[in-house]
Amino acid sequence: AAAFLASHWPDPADPDAAELFSTIGGAPEQRQALAGYLRRPEVSIELMTPLARKQGLELARAEWKALETELKYAGYLDQQRRHVERLRKAETRRIPEDFAFAGLPGLSREVVEKMERVRPRTLAQAGRIPGITPAALSILNMHLESPGR
Repeated sequence: AAAFLASHWPDPADPDAAELFSTIGGAPEQRQALAGYLRRPEVSIELMTPLARKQGLELARAEWKALETELKYAGYLDQQRRHVERLRKAETRRIPEDFAFAGLPGLSREVVEKMERVRPRTLAQAGRIPGITPAALSILNMHLESPGR
């Protein structure tokens, strides 16, 4: 359904398209596929359904809601996937045996003491130490990624 909306455009002469254009503040200067309109926060599935139906797309309401969510939040979901992948890679990042935790700005004394006592070998091990916060892991990861800091 997303591919259908990405490859079909509203007919400017269609009264339903006129309603869509008035919702977004006028007809766009450049032609845009239906998917592009549905990504906009002010465009609802109620506006989009008649336009898509006239072009041959029939979906149940639940399918429309899923499609709307997919299109409106695609950028955010991609960003979250990339973030999770970075975290997954960071978990395997090794911490040098002689790493000086005490010299890192932003780490609390308690975190430094725990790190010095346990001496984790990876960020994943550091994350399993009770009391080590996600913020502390981010600081540590940042310094491990760029040792010149």
